Amino acid sequence: PAFFQVVVTEVMNLLNDPAFPVRFQAAVALRSLIYDQENAKPREAIAELVGAVLQPLMQKLFDLMDEIGSDELISTLEVLIEAFDDKMGPFALDLCRRLADHFLKLANPGDEGGGNSEEDEESRFAATQCCSAITTLLESIKKTPELYHTLEPALVPMLGQVLSPNGKDGDYDFMEFMEDALEILTYLTYYTPAISDAVWSLFAPLCQSFHDWAFDYLQNINLPLDNFISRANERFVSNPAHVQTVYSIIEKVLGETEVAERDIVEACKLAESLVLNCIGRIDMVISSLLGLIVNRFRNTPPVKAFCRTELLKQVANCLYYNAQGTLASLEQLGATESIMQTWLQALNDSTEVEIDDTGGKASVKTHFKGTHDMKVCILGLSSILRVPFASLPPSVAAGLPQIISALLALESEFDVANKQREANEAEDDDDDGDDDDEDGILDVDDDLDEGDNDDDREDIDSVLMKLSQLREGGGTWDDLFADEEDEDSDCTSPIDDVDEVIFFVEALLALQAANPEQAAGVTAALSPEQQQLMQALITHAPQRAQENIAKKAAAEAEKAAGGASGGGKAPGGQVGVSTAACFSPDGERRF
Repeated sequence: PAFFQVVVTEVMNLLNDPAFPVRFQAAVALRSLIYDQENAKPREAIAELVGAVLQPLMQKLFDLMDEIGSDELISTLEVLIEAFDDKMGPFALDLCRRLADHFLKLANPGDEGGGNSEEDEESRFAATQCCSAITTLLESIKKTPELYHTLEPALVPMLGQVLSPNGKDGDYDFMEFMEDALEILTYLTYYTPAISDAVWSLFAPLCQSFHDWAFDYLQNINLPLDNFISRANERFVSNPAHVQTVYSIIEKVLGETEVAERDIVEACKLAESLVLNCIGRIDMVISSLLGLIVNRFRNTPPVKAFCRTELLKQVANCLYYNAQGTLASLEQLGATESIMQTWLQALNDSTEVEIDDTGGKASVKTHFKGTHDMKVCILGLSSILRVPFASLPPSVAAGLPQIISALLALESEFDVANKQREANEAEDDDDDGDDDDEDGILDVDDDLDEGDNDDDREDIDSVLMKLSQLREGGGTWDDLFADEEDEDSDCTSPIDDVDEVIFFVEALLALQAANPEQAAGVTAALSPEQQQLMQALITHAPQRAQENIAKKAAAEAEKAAGGASGGGKAPGGQVGVSTAACFSPDGERRF
């Protein structure tokens, strides 16, 4: 360790060498000296040594970056940020300001020199590394969310330039950096205690970018857009123009005839965020949204099950929002019977899959496989039971036995799927820490060094098989990733606090109280097993309500003890923590 400290000290001293090549190579060498790639963590032997000179060391790196726009220099800076994340707070604003300035200098076409294509490519790659370093810095201060507001003066102007056309010819000069900019914006809309006026100013250009050119970035746009809806909800919903702006994005996708089903799914996710986060506040768009969905089924029916599932979920969300109004709109569209038949049929659809190497097969659901999807269906169908019987469309009133049968089946399937998910989560918790690279900076050759892995081979074989199917004409590109929609997404939702059993039971009891004769007829149409299950759910509901109260109190206590703040989608696409939406950062960096 002593010798290694001497080496690091001498290399840092070379940053003062009069020769630029020496200073440059010293800065690049520091990246490997500071960070232990094999163990995916900073080298403990030099942590105190480097930490003591962190500020002047970063200044030296910025001085070098002023002389040359090199991605290698920015990578070294990014390693410093991640290796000393607990010390970044005092330097965060200056770091962001420097990195944002360097990004605009490297990425701005007006600053390109000489027309040399190779230099141009290197400059833009270095600009991308600036964004990556900013993201690493934003990740490093998650435990001190109050710092995010202090970084906005440096980051918001940069993001504004990426999201806006230039003032000369109206072109977007930073299109290739859109994905990076959206990730940074997602941090600023998710981790801050509240969305500020400065960040809110990016809402309009974000949406306009989609309409002007960024159609293909909807999946990335959805993350900060959901945060604007859920974490600044009152500001968003108080202005009908904001609601209409988001609806126009949904309308553009669902109203397009030639559009990938993946894009339809993303539009449906945005619609779900809009409807569930704004219960009772957006009546003006519900009927139009239903019209888009009905026209989609009539004119360009979805081919894939995952797309059909998402479209039907939006009908369920509208029913949960306002069941009587939704049914009235479907009646006006002449679509009540066809939509309900499609929905109930989808709930019963299944397919056989192989479950082992012996050729054994099992029947699995084709639609609504995850617990969130099942809950959406339960809340939507249960909401129909709350509509006065006289106001139900004839086809719905006649189909109440089928609706309740479907609800009982969903309750059973949800219970099984939820228990399986909890078991999987417990197993994942037990496996935490097994992968040395989980939270560290990964070397591009790490996977090769570790040798072959059976799971990796299975994944590769699966992809190769799907690609072979594509070549043989047996599917579409969507097939390659369709299975992802089959799994329950790591997401939270505004309906998470709604107990699906209690909601169904209360709706059922309301139907029995308001229309005892019709309710008796519906019950008589059920099988003895279904009647027994229904009675068991009714009997258990009060105890379940008490258990939920205890769980909520425990969750509130945990949150008060230091849990994350609520609302929104975080960068990277994984789980968030509150009831307002989905997703959080992946935490990996590769150099």
